[in-house]
Amino acid sequence: MNKRWRQIVVPLILAMLALSFNGAAGAEFPFARPSKLVAVFAGHTGSSNARGNHQGARSASGIYEYRFNEAVAKLFTRMKRNDITYKLFAAALNIPFHDRPALVEKSGASALVEIHHDSVQPHIYEKLVRAKYGDPMLAYYRGFSIHVYPNANSIRLAKAIEFQMLSQRLQCAEYHTEDIPGERMKLVDGTKAVYQRENIYVLRNSSIPAVIIECGCIANPQEERLLNEPLYRQRIATAIHQGIMSFLSAEQGRNN
Repeated sequence: MNKRWRQIVVPLILAMLALSFNGAAGAEFPFARPSKLVAVFAGHTGSSNARGNHQGARSASGIYEYRFNEAVAKLFTRMKRNDITYKLFAAALNIPFHDRPALVEKSGASALVEIHHDSVQPHIYEKLVRAKYGDPMLAYYRGFSIHVYPNANSIRLAKAIEFQMLSQRLQCAEYHTEDIPGERMKLVDGTKAVYQRENIYVLRNSSIPAVIIECGCIANPQEERLLNEPLYRQRIATAIHQGIMSFLSAEQGRNN
């Protein structure tokens, strides 16, 4: 084969092989594992009158929650994937909450994560937003929490994410167990911040493992400032990503 012929044929063969590898089934090429799709919703909607939804809680400075949710959710589109592909459903799309489970099921996703930011009950809100440095309220009403319908797969996902968030030394919220109207939530056994929620539509109606993650309490003026810091947001998103990777890896081992 002369030099010119090799310059034409060899690249063509390599290109054909590349196409074969990309289109091959995993059974034929076990090293070419397909990506797992994970749906990430920014909680609530950008519109105040979207059907079946709203813009979420107000922060201590008066910013609507959906903006915080969107900022964190968008970070997943730039995440180092490691066999995970993230599909972002932005708050600006104004997808009603009762349409979300069916939409995700059609997408073929392996897990659903919805990003939120927390608040407090109305009779506490006004005191908290006016709290001054050193007030014990600022140390108590803060931190992340994970909310899950009590099925085994979703609980495993929630626990994997909680482990990574705690490993990042992110503070968890404990005030949801308070014996007051609107709280009284039940912790999942063996967790510090995973709460059992049976009445949240998205969680109850999801056919795949699903969690809602409250990244922090925006009604707390100190934590609101922290949650506005890009590096802190990235720390939260990275911990969630690592938890998802851990869960999907463990699930693959369980199914093999």
